[in-house]
Amino acid sequence: MSAASATTLSAVRPNRLLSQPAVGVQTKLLLTIAKQPMRRCRRRSLEVKAGSQRADDSWSPAPFEMSVQTALKLLGVSDGATFEEILSAKNSILATCKDDQQAITQVEAAYDMLLMRSLNQRQSGKVVNSDIRYADVKPSAGVGMRGSMPQWLQRTIKTSPLSLETPSTADLGLQAGVYGAFMVLTYANGVSSSSSLPYTGPDVPGLILASSFGASLYFMTKKKIKLGKATVITMGGLVAGAVVGSAVENWLQVDIVPLFGIHTPATVISEFILLSQFLVSLYLDNLRVAGFAFVTWSNAWRALDALGIAHHLRKLHLQLHQLVVGSPVSGKFNPASGISLMKPQGKEQEREVRCLQRKLLLESLAKELPTGTIRFSSKVVAIQDSGSFKLLHLVDGTILKTKVLIGCDGVNSVVASYLAFHKPAFTGRMAVRGYAHFQEPHGFGHKFYQLAGNGFRSGFIPCDDQTVYWFFTFTPSSQDKDMEENPSKMKQYVLSKLAEYHFPDELKNVVERSEVKCFLVAPLRYRRPWELVWKPVSQGNVCLAGDAFHPMTPDLGQGGCSALEDGVVLARCLSKALKSNGEIMDDKDMYGRIEMCLKDYSKERKWRCIDLITTSYMIGVIQQSNGWVVSFLRDKILSGFLAWLLVKKTDFDCGKLGPP
Repeated sequence: MSAASATTLSAVRPNRLLSQPAVGVQTKLLLTIAKQPMRRCRRRSLEVKAGSQRADDSWSPAPFEMSVQTALKLLGVSDGATFEEILSAKNSILATCKDDQQAITQVEAAYDMLLMRSLNQRQSGKVVNSDIRYADVKPSAGVGMRGSMPQWLQRTIKTSPLSLETPSTADLGLQAGVYGAFMVLTYANGVSSSSSLPYTGPDVPGLILASSFGASLYFMTKKKIKLGKATVITMGGLVAGAVVGSAVENWLQVDIVPLFGIHTPATVISEFILLSQFLVSLYLDNLRVAGFAFVTWSNAWRALDALGIAHHLRKLHLQLHQLVVGSPVSGKFNPASGISLMKPQGKEQEREVRCLQRKLLLESLAKELPTGTIRFSSKVVAIQDSGSFKLLHLVDGTILKTKVLIGCDGVNSVVASYLAFHKPAFTGRMAVRGYAHFQEPHGFGHKFYQLAGNGFRSGFIPCDDQTVYWFFTFTPSSQDKDMEENPSKMKQYVLSKLAEYHFPDELKNVVERSEVKCFLVAPLRYRRPWELVWKPVSQGNVCLAGDAFHPMTPDLGQGGCSALEDGVVLARCLSKALKSNGEIMDDKDMYGRIEMCLKDYSKERKWRCIDLITTSYMIGVIQQSNGWVVSFLRDKILSGFLAWLLVKKTDFDCGKLGPP
């Protein structure tokens, strides 16, 4: 075959690295084309001609390089087409060309060419698509604005537990409608010269502002912002709006020169107050917290020490000194038979056990991150390969592009599904969790209270002098499954079981004091250990961490602790890949280093997590069993062993952030 009888297409395949158009990176695809017209795929012509064409139907194309214009024409998209439009065009053409391998190859090459152009534009600093947020590029506007702020304001923004976030379309429409109506009523009242007309009168502006204040509180509490904090924020928005409105009115002087019919200064100020409350309630978001608290054992505090936030959290939580076991038979806790949680005999380092409030942990972690790092309400709906990158499609239509994808998105992980893991298995048990806040010191001291039997496992743990976290696990019947959406029924169910099986009065008191909104019920799920044995936890530049990696039952108290271990080990492994040491690395080299480091992370964590999942499941089965044989063995023989096993698994050190 002569050189003239072949067409050379330079393209980067989707499963290859997207990089600069260098010869060493591009893949040469040789397509043999017979001396006859190319087949057309239904209505769309995929013929690309080079050189001169004879008067008859036979022609011999000359070698050519796939150009951007050719790719755009081939896919039938415009120069400014979005990623979704390009992808849709490619898929629609491929659907009509299933039997034409030459046409399929050209369409794939055109698609790759446009993706590579997009990456090259980004690397050269050009804006490609404002809907795509790149993980390795910070927004320049935010950086510039922040750099011009005073230092005290930058520190305030960084340490604030709130964040500015883009609202969803539904929230934007609802709140814009509510506050828009308020602003229209205010305008109608301001331009009216008669108090006898509907929606006018001296009391109307005050009623409108009061209603907008209440609406702002409602929208903010829907975002899980506490009422007190929401009140302070709303008042701040009111004051800010009044100050800005006063300044604008002082410049306009509408009482002298009316503007759009407005002739009262109060109307201008009210409009700005409404606008500020709208913006505050719409864009301010709170940290998303799943659950209330969890027990942090010594291994977790070593991880928090490595992260540099343990000192602050220790000040806010009580250190637990003793594990007190109760009996459902006697209905009492017996401190005399408690197990010490302090310094083990013969060891220099003492144990450290506290009940850590999730919200305080997340706020402490958020303070260490740059402003805007956390993105709220960002449910991932799809993951797409893009060479050495991953494209995350969010429910709001945003696309995130990243070099490394770490799936720590819980038991219903989208990333775990992408890595072909099965959905975590249901244990047949459920857990109700909650917390109670005491106006005065609760008096429970530094003790962890727990008891098991009769098919239940329950207990409570002081977080501080006034906050107590509690849990109650059970095996649900078919009638109990509707409680998940009804907190009132949930509370009644727990209290009825505590009374029926003579649980200690202290536990009943804690549950009774808990508000209905402080109840959370969830099925207990776990990752089957053998799945971690034969399936890789990382693939390429994707890996798992936390509950997405190793969901386990709470019986060992190691779910959150092991997630903190994951974070330290993963950071240590990734730091090896991201440190260039003066080397110039292209994307292909970086991808390879990231892949190897994630494999190291997987090897280091896999067997530790398998051990924790298995042990936790076995302890749960034994502790919650109501069979007489297992109950006898548990109460008479295995109680000491189970307590020893519980503490033994905490004797683990994940190491420091830097290499050893």
